[in-house]
Amino acid sequence: MPTGRRWLSAAEFETLLDAGKIVDDLTSGDGV
Repeated sequence: MPTGRRWLSAAEFETLLDAGKIVDDLTSGDGV
């Protein structure tokens, strides 16, 4: 078992995905 980090729960993973989508929108400008 890895000791440096733990597995993300489904909710935490979804939160990270949502945050990544927001970052993608911001870095892509106005978006399409």
